Amino acid sequence: MSGIINEHVSITKDKYGEAYLNLWMINEVLELNNVKILLESIGKTEKFCVAVIARTFKILLLIKKLHEDYRVEFEDDLMKLGKLISENKYLMKFAIYNGFDVNWLLSAEIPENIDQIHKDIRDRGYLR
Repeated sequence: MSGIINEHVSITKDKYGEAYLNLWMINEVLELNNVKILLESIGKTEKFCVAVIARTFKILLLIKKLHEDYRVEFEDDLMKLGKLISENKYLMKFAIYNGFDVNWLLSAEIPENIDQIHKDIRDRGYLR
């Protein structure tokens, strides 16, 4: 699904669609697989959890770049993602470890300096 989204974005340059489709994809994956993820060991889920947190950062960065009138349209889906992450102890552990505050999602409030927060975290070697 990720490849299809990337192809769509590269062809259409659709920034709104990029944020929306990535958010939809992560929500669907977690909604369908949260229980299965918790049945695995933390070692087996590490790569997946880091990828989810990194993708979630990307989604917030994309939404932040959109005009503020569009941001309200993402609130329900952001809160849903926050709930799904908070229900998964592995995702919560990796969110905390990688400097991601799930409260940003639960309140649908993206920090003004999210790009700097993301840059600082990447510079420290996290989200890899």
